[in-house]
Amino acid sequence: MNLFARPDSDIVQAVGANPDFPEILGSADTLRGKDIIYGFGSMGQYGVTAYLDLFGLTTDDVNAINMNFGPGYQAFQAGEGDVVALFTPLNYSALENGYVKMANIADMRLPVRDVILVTPETYKDPVKMEAIKPTSNSTMNWLKCSITILLCSALNWSNTMTITERLSPPQIS
Repeated sequence: MNLFARPDSDIVQAVGANPDFPEILGSADTLRGKDIIYGFGSMGQYGVTAYLDLFGLTTDDVNAINMNFGPGYQAFQAGEGDVVALFTPLNYSALENGYVKMANIADMRLPVRDVILVTPETYKDPVKMEAIKPTSNSTMNWLKCSITILLCSALNWSNTMTITERLSPPQIS
């Protein structure tokens, strides 16, 4: 998740307002009252909330605009909003179009968590379960995990499973 503003924005002129994060652009004064486009209940909200917190602000101090990333970026390109939260591949488009990256999840040193749901068939398959087991070889693990997710997406959930069974994480040792 990256936050972008226009190059002529006063937000991108504010550099080093938080001494613990000197590379992050913006300040309380330049952000207060601004329109920020992001998807509510998404990683975008997580990033925007953390970003604002770096300057002692909350979403009550800005005008939060709830839009998914694609439509949000289109609205931003059309002149709406002062800041937009984006993900790949829209990040690349924003950079190519001259927008300025203010901060991202890594810049803010935020932990990122994700969830992988698998079908009962996948859970019972030791090869597939090994593929999603955390290891120190992150590149190969990511590749195996991506392949596993693609394989699992073709499978259907059992109609007899309860929601708890579907959402209960497998015990991986």
